[in-house]
Parts: sequence; C-alpha cells; structure tokens
Amino acid sequence: MSEFNEFDQQGSVPERNTGSIISHAFEMYKGVFLYAFVAMIIYLIGGFVIQALTGFNSAGFADDIKSNGGDFSDFNIWAAPGFTAYISLSWLLGLLLAPLYVGLIFMINKYNTKNPIEFSDLFIGYRQNFVNILIYSIISGIISSVAAFFCVIPVFLYILYLCWDIRSCFSKMRLPWMLWEKLLILLKKITEHF
Repeated sequence: MSEFNEFDQQGSVPERNTGSIISHAFEMYKGVFLYAFVAMIIYLIGGFVIQALTGFNSAGFADDIKSNGGDFSDFNIWAAPGFTAYISLSWLLGLLLAPLYVGLIFMINKYNTKNPIEFSDLFIGYRQNFVNILIYSIISGIISSVAAFFCVIPVFLYILYLCWDIRSCFSKMRLPWMLWEKLLILLKKITEHF
C-alpha cells in the first residue's frame, strides 16, 4: 500500500444504473460485514474507556436534557462534568482510529478483486502510510467542521429575518436589545444587496 499498487487491479464494476450500483455495494458490504462489526466494537470500547477516564456520563447527560422541560435557556452544555475532556478525547480517538477505517476500505478492495482477506488487513493503515492517513483525517475533519458550520449560518440568518419586527422573539434570547438592532440593521443591508 505504500506505493498504492494494490489498487491497480480492476475488480468487478457494476453497470451504470442505480439498482446495479446498490446491489454491488451490498455485495461488498456482505463480504466484509464482520470486519466492519469488529471496527465498530473497537470504536465503542474506546468510547466507553474515554467516558470512564473523563467522568462524563452520557446517559445522565441525556436524562438532564430530557428533564429540562423544553426550556434550554439556562442549560449550559459546556458546564457538564467532563464534557470538554470527553469531546477532546473523542476527537483524538476518531483520529487514531482513522487507519482502521482505511484498513476496512482496503479489505473491501481485496474482496472486490477476489483476493483472499486476512484479519490483519484491517490494521494495514497502522503499518503503512500511518502519518499520511492522520494528516488526511485532520484535514478532512477541519473541512467537515467548516462545512457543517456553514450549514448553520443560513439558519441563524433566516431566524433573524423571521424575527425582523417581532420584539418578543428577542426577549428570551438574553442579548441586549441594542445588539439585536445592530444585527438586524446589518442583515437588512445584506439582504438589500441581493
């Protein structure tokens, strides 16, 4: 895999219609299902270890959210015990398990080209190209986070637009009214240009 010549062999390719593509993908999935299950179990065990280390109780956290009665104005997610450490270590766990998923992709390729699959193929990402995989994982994580953030911005602007003249909408948002007026003026200037 260090020279990427393992992917030079052409495996079976489905026809260019939706049914064939889905059928081919399902056949590939059936061939490596147990290995994907092993990868999932490893990830779950890592998550449980992180919860034990940080003291974060996700079940208790979910109960706190449910018992809040729908009023989240006073709920501070960052004040939950161990939450920030849990998020940080979960990110690190995802980064360190990225080579495991690369191994899973490698196994699917081997299955598609009718080569024999070994259990050690699941861990090939740790033996070859480990640093490249980590760099790719970091870059793709940053891009995904930025993309998700840009999905939130239009929603926020739309809410501001809907609440344009409704002062009662802003009364529960805990920001001074002058700040909201400045945001609305800015939004009005932005929307006038479109």
